[in-house]
Amino acid sequence: MLDLIEQVGDRGRWDVLRHQPFHRERPKVDVLRRFVGTTSGRKLRYAGLLAAALDPGEVPAPLVAVLDEATHGISA
Repeated sequence: MLDLIEQVGDRGRWDVLRHQPFHRERPKVDVLRRFVGTTSGRKLRYAGLLAAALDPGEVPAPLVAVLDEATHGISA
């Protein structure tokens, strides 16, 4: 995720948020969640970028869990 932030030119924005007193000692995953949610459209932008960065056939476990839950009990 940090590589992606760098690639799309958001490193400066990330650094500003990360160095704010409230976020300095917080786990990076919590700060990343805040970073992605602070600007309108950023969640959607990063969702597409992260999906595009996956290798074909690679599906993250949380997505598999959501799809399994959503399709549980649906017969083909």
